[in-house]
Amino acid sequence: MSIQKLKEGVIYQVSELLPIHSSSSYAKDNAQVVPDNDKWLKVQTSKGNFAFHKDECPYEIKQAIDIDGNKIYVHEDYSHYVTAQNDNGDYIYFTCEEAAKANDFDFSIRLGRYWDKKSDSFYGDTTLFNYHQGVTHQDKIPSFVNDDDEFIVGIEVEKVDRRLQRDSLVYELLQNTGWKKESDGSLGDGGYELVSPKLPLLDMNRILKACEPVKKYINGQSDSSCGGHLNVSRKGVSSRDLLKGMKGFVPIIYALYENRLTNRYCQAKKWNNYFNYRDKYTAFYLKNENICEIRLFSRVTNYTTLQWRIKLLQTLFGDYGKNLNQFVLKMSNRDSSLYKLLNEQYEHDKIGKKITLVDELSRRYGCGKISKSVRIKVNDRFGYTVLPLI
Repeated sequence: MSIQKLKEGVIYQVSELLPIHSSSSYAKDNAQVVPDNDKWLKVQTSKGNFAFHKDECPYEIKQAIDIDGNKIYVHEDYSHYVTAQNDNGDYIYFTCEEAAKANDFDFSIRLGRYWDKKSDSFYGDTTLFNYHQGVTHQDKIPSFVNDDDEFIVGIEVEKVDRRLQRDSLVYELLQNTGWKKESDGSLGDGGYELVSPKLPLLDMNRILKACEPVKKYINGQSDSSCGGHLNVSRKGVSSRDLLKGMKGFVPIIYALYENRLTNRYCQAKKWNNYFNYRDKYTAFYLKNENICEIRLFSRVTNYTTLQWRIKLLQTLFGDYGKNLNQFVLKMSNRDSSLYKLLNEQYEHDKIGKKITLVDELSRRYGCGKISKSVRIKVNDRFGYTVLPLI
């Protein structure tokens, strides 16, 4: 038999030698073979590529599709491989998540597994979640926060817009944006509550990135039955301690939303009563061990209203822990960020009236007293008596 000579300038493919997997009866003396896809298969495992004899292939070996659409073999201990299904009940295997997505398969939060994304089953036909319905697989939902965020906010927007209530599939909205659109019995048949994912309170760019995809739902129709609650938490701090640190600016929120103070769903209470008598339908509600829900906010009429409200919280929490006197001085200081923000909504004299109201409400609800020196300084800034010298 003649020996074939190698030709100059020609690149020859050298066959790959692989060790035989230790589970095989052929695995002796570090034997190696060339996988030929006839008797020997090349299989990806958690420890690299190995050869498996076809007659000895364990049940755990799958034929999987890679990102380029090629079929290769993987062992069940290969942690990256993905098991998917389609409506026919067939199992399809992919070498990794990226390979599944490249072939129109993805993880369905609704079904709890990888599924054919072209299938109607992927999102289902549900157009409204039940009220506060829990959702699993949070790791598959878009996230906008990280470990460095100190303050976290969650947005709840209530609407009575029948047209928008059922115009989208809620699992699709949730999976693509992180927002839940759910029912709320207090809003009637045409109402919905839009609930945000966790958002970084002090980072407006990330908040806007999260809100833009659901802008039309935020702009939906609303009436006096609607509210716009904001849920706040602070890393490593209990909800009780969080609310205690908010005491200095609580009267400002009272003054800005004075028409809501006696609303039965968000009544203002004496300061100590928020801690001694836990009641959901109060202006500030200790929702759980970590979250304080600010229920006093009125309905969100549109996207612009929501942005201003977030800016208000950012400005207040930017000085978190300061006392009432310090906040009142900022309200009266034309150069402060708080005054400038209020000035977007109120003329100068109206801000003065709000400061007068802050004084009245802080005393009525036991949130602190404004000192005489601060009263004098505020009056000097306005040029007339905003705060009586009591």
